[in-house]
Amino acid sequence: MRRRNPDFAGRETEIARLRESLLKESKAVPQALHGMGGVGKTQLALEYAHRFADQYDVVWWIDAEQPDEIPVHYTELANRLGLAKPDAGAEANARALLSHLGTRERWLLILDNAEDPAQVEPWLAQGPGHTLITSRNPNWAGTARATPLNVFTRTDSLTYLQGRAGSMDDEQADTLAADLGDLPLALAQAAGVIANGGVSLDLYHQLLVTNTTQILEKGDAPGYPAPVAATVTIAVDRLTDRHPDSVALLRLVALLGPEPIRNTWLESVRPRLTTIPGAPDDPMWLHEALSPLSRYGLARTEPQSFQIHRLTQAVLRDQFLPDQSAAMRKDATALLSAANPGDPQSPDNWPGWAALTPHLTAHHLAPTEQPELRPTLLDAAHYLIRSGQTRTARDLAATAHTAWATTMGEDHPDTLTSAQFLGHATADLGEHAEARRIIEETLIRRRRTLGHDHPDTLRSAHNYAITLCNLRQYRAAAELLEDVRNRQRRTLGDNHPDTANATQSLANALTALGRPFEAQRLLGSQKHQKKSRFRRKRR
Repeated sequence: MRRRNPDFAGRETEIARLRESLLKESKAVPQALHGMGGVGKTQLALEYAHRFADQYDVVWWIDAEQPDEIPVHYTELANRLGLAKPDAGAEANARALLSHLGTRERWLLILDNAEDPAQVEPWLAQGPGHTLITSRNPNWAGTARATPLNVFTRTDSLTYLQGRAGSMDDEQADTLAADLGDLPLALAQAAGVIANGGVSLDLYHQLLVTNTTQILEKGDAPGYPAPVAATVTIAVDRLTDRHPDSVALLRLVALLGPEPIRNTWLESVRPRLTTIPGAPDDPMWLHEALSPLSRYGLARTEPQSFQIHRLTQAVLRDQFLPDQSAAMRKDATALLSAANPGDPQSPDNWPGWAALTPHLTAHHLAPTEQPELRPTLLDAAHYLIRSGQTRTARDLAATAHTAWATTMGEDHPDTLTSAQFLGHATADLGEHAEARRIIEETLIRRRRTLGHDHPDTLRSAHNYAITLCNLRQYRAAAELLEDVRNRQRRTLGDNHPDTANATQSLANALTALGRPFEAQRLLGSQKHQKKSRFRRKRR
């Protein structure tokens, strides 16, 4: 039995759930605890074994990565129990042990790091004892009850970090945990580096960005067989020869965010992806590519999506060759562009935008540098504004505006649209003076480059009038809104949504000026026009 880890922390909910699962069956069903490398499966199994050792007469730990060695480990236990026959051989002694355990209670067998259910299944003990399996592979149906183990909760991350590096305050520990994606192995390595001195928190954060693989190879992580970088690299190396499509997919999505990736995005864009080997028209290609990634703990799969941990992505990006990087960026750009859910103002499309937007803001792809992504980025900013995610909207619009103003010029239509959304988001945050500056400059540029009657110019004029209202300059706002409305009626028609919005805003400004009857007459006229249009349609 391995020595107990004195630094073990958290996981109380998981331990309680595991204990309940092992106890609730009248005839114990093997429990398979599965998750990505470094998530702490072995550590949790070890803690369980020590914590509940007095509930068992026999506790035996087996390194099960090599299934052929399992009978040898069973023979060692058979010898301890006086069951082994010297001349019988490992397999016969293992069978004798399993037969013996079938008649006994109060035993716990732990098969650590078992990967192939078909090879492990013949060596699972029957009877009322308990068998606990740890594995990266989630596919244990028909063999064991599979239970996923995810990364730490943020609370458990803070408890662990402050327990090992007590000088961290809550904010520092929270930031570090977020950077490391709450992965227990990475937290253990970071705590080892920082607690031993020589590397400050600020330097560690910097190295995570600039020297990812190097820093993820450092740090003492007791109980873990390899650091994060090696864990990822070893798994990828094992897959490279047999499943090149899986490795290619993994490298492609390393450029996206660590949030879930919808399967439909890849299925629809497959013919445009040049970095994925195999037949582009194979309807099973994604299933075939994802299955090995799931089996090796490199991807967490769901029926409609999959997810890669941020540190797995970081290690893979560090290993890109220059020619690979360019091709991967091209494919990632094509993927995100094709995933555009549609009208960002329609709430029906918001779930799609909620899934896509985190990947559009992944800075590793440098999305603002990809011309093909400009329309999608602008739609994403519009969605964020409409759905009330104002701060995120401002950050995205500001990043896009700064990049495009430098590369395409202040007067480029996409630069001006990003400025429009930047002004809108800034106003929604209550920073009305700054919003006025941004929106006024956008209006001046649009009038000069597009003319006074262009729909984009009139939208900027409308936004400027709203900003004047926010600053309580209602008279100037009403004069501008009246001009905007007249131009929109002439160029877009009375029934266009932009005209209707300007009419409502003008009525609001008139009401604020103490002219409610004019406002009501204006809105009444608008309703009359809508009814007339409806009657004409019915005819």
